[in-house]
Amino acid sequence: MPENKSYHKYMALICALFCSLTVHAQTVSGSVIAAETSQPLEGVTISVENKGIGSATNSEGKFVIVLHDVAIRTDSLTFSYVGFIQQKISIADALANNNQIVKLKESITDLKEVVVKPLSLKSLLDSIAVHNRQVFASPADLKGYYREIVYTNSKCSEYSDALCEYYFDRSKAADGQFKINASRCLKEKKTNDDKQDFEAYVESFIDPNLAFKYALLTTMISARFPDKVLDDYDYDMQQTAGDLKIIILPKRGNNDALYQLTLFLKNDFTLQSYHLEIPQKLAYRIKEKSLLGIHVKRTGLSFVVNYTSTGDHIYPNYYSMAFSYNVTGKFMGTVLNQAVENKSEFVVTGFNNAAGIAPFERKLVYKKGNICNNGAAINDALLKDYTIIKLTQKDSSAIKSFISK
Repeated sequence: MPENKSYHKYMALICALFCSLTVHAQTVSGSVIAAETSQPLEGVTISVENKGIGSATNSEGKFVIVLHDVAIRTDSLTFSYVGFIQQKISIADALANNNQIVKLKESITDLKEVVVKPLSLKSLLDSIAVHNRQVFASPADLKGYYREIVYTNSKCSEYSDALCEYYFDRSKAADGQFKINASRCLKEKKTNDDKQDFEAYVESFIDPNLAFKYALLTTMISARFPDKVLDDYDYDMQQTAGDLKIIILPKRGNNDALYQLTLFLKNDFTLQSYHLEIPQKLAYRIKEKSLLGIHVKRTGLSFVVNYTSTGDHIYPNYYSMAFSYNVTGKFMGTVLNQAVENKSEFVVTGFNNAAGIAPFERKLVYKKGNICNNGAAINDALLKDYTIIKLTQKDSSAIKSFISK
């Protein structure tokens, strides 16, 4: 990367990325593991009740949460994860024992499978979708932090993040509005002088609009489980007094179905969390697409959403989305052989459903394309009101290596 003003701007941005986690007066970090297995728990939500402060653990179970002035030492951090007993730690104790390990105990260890399934799969999905369409807080304005990372052949080729808002009003539109208030991007550039060693650094293909729509459930069900494929799937239901766990998976002997959907719900079908994925053992079923000697094959997909209850309503407070694919082939003498991995995360840091909130102006609503060049440029002053999702060790190393060239 040449020594120019743009390079120094990038260096300043990446310094802000790592320094912004610690520049504020009260920052708590640590990790969350399962008490029984000592395994790290990804996607555990950490919040301060009624203070608009939230964060989540990364794939290594690590977290960092910035405590704004609205949080006081008598408040508590609440650690919530579906299938585990909620735990609270006072802010005073958290500050005194920073970098502590929080151990969550399982709460759904004695689930029994329901032998008689009361609903067809279509009726089950319709019931879940209809109920949750009604209980999603509406209208609602979610304020949060969003980021995307792209790897090309295991090298970080793009890092993008944004301070954003999502407005949802069930009475006016099926989908919500995504607005970027500020953003920043770091992108690798690739010069290909050798056609036998061609590598293209692509931008993120994750559409944050679609990710939010998936978080509202109905779009995900219609996209991944339309009526025409339901005969390929079966489901298992497990229950305790207050919870349901439903696993939708391909029928035995079916070689076309790809997806597994695990839903954690209350007994009235209110969502607590869901995980949509293509299990590794089914990845071989993914069909390759080819055009003019170029072959593209998806190699993985994962989408996780956690929800928070507020009164009689819920809203998505965290999601992560990841998918990967391989590109191989030869076209007009150019050889392609690369693996691409896209991932994104979003954490809600503020929730507002007070009377009087209104949709965003049309010109401010994000339409499509990369999140870069939308809104103002992110700086430390803007970050002070946001909790940042802690980078994994893999992400941190990749981005440091990427920017240090």
